[in-house]
Amino acid sequence: MDLLPEVTQRSYEQARRNRLFLEALGTMRESKGISQDLVAQRLGVTPEWVSELESGVINPTLQRLHSYAVDIGVAIEYNVRDLDVE
Repeated sequence: MDLLPEVTQRSYEQARRNRLFLEALGTMRESKGISQDLVAQRLGVTPEWVSELESGVINPTLQRLHSYAVDIGVAIEYNVRDLDVE
């Protein structure tokens, strides 16, 4: 049995979820009236970095991602599930 197509499909799906997650963070930031410039200043990064984070261009560390979330006043929660049991 060739698992490559299934693994590829799972990878694409995870990439889609990651993009939606990061876009949601940007939407939450905007809904709170917090600018990318302010977040950048408080985190010690550039506004471009914040933009790239929210658009999924960069792959931040978990620590950086949590710092961003705390700065905009949101919590990140994790859900781990077995993809082979659905």
